[in-house]
Amino acid sequence: MFDRRLPASRRGFGFLPLLLLMFWCASCGSDDPSPSDPGDPPAPEPYTAFTNPEMVTINGFTNHAMEPFISRDGVYLFFNSFVPNKDLYYATYVDDTTFEFQGAISVLNTPAVEGAPTMDASNRFYYVGTSTYAPPQDYDTLHGGIWNGVTVSGSSPLTGLAIQTPGLLNFDIEVSPDGATIYFNDGDFRGGNAFPDRDTISIAVDS
Repeated sequence: MFDRRLPASRRGFGFLPLLLLMFWCASCGSDDPSPSDPGDPPAPEPYTAFTNPEMVTINGFTNHAMEPFISRDGVYLFFNSFVPNKDLYYATYVDDTTFEFQGAISVLNTPAVEGAPTMDASNRFYYVGTSTYAPPQDYDTLHGGIWNGVTVSGSSPLTGLAIQTPGLLNFDIEVSPDGATIYFNDGDFRGGNAFPDRDTISIAVDS
């Protein structure tokens, strides 16, 4: 059981970006910019944790793999497909750029969308599934179960996290390695598009 906490952040044009924009525009009018303050912190070093990306091959899979997640032990690659129904699949590790396709996680797949797979170090598996989204009776789209090496058992909706408003739904999910915290989006799809007009990153903790 997870308990919702306050949103972590909201994507949009808020007060702080506006304030920074006003400051930048004011400084643009000066022909003699002031030197940096000696007390200013040094410029950050370039971020180099992710460099030299390489193509990853999934032997035996010919569709478009999306939303990948590698298990904490590195053994499994979980992902969904672009067509026809955005189902969930898994593959097993061969080397750092190669995985062997094993098949669909059929017990989870429906004609609706399944995606954003993730899993903690104890093999508690989470994903997004829209087959249960049927407002005003049901707003749940986040699900969890147990990965046993070949499939997921005991999958059920994570209740109490959805906003009970038509057009607002949870999408994308990540779980911390210890399984104590999940992160997900509250998306506003009331504009009628396939993408949200805005979304909020929210947090829930295991109670």
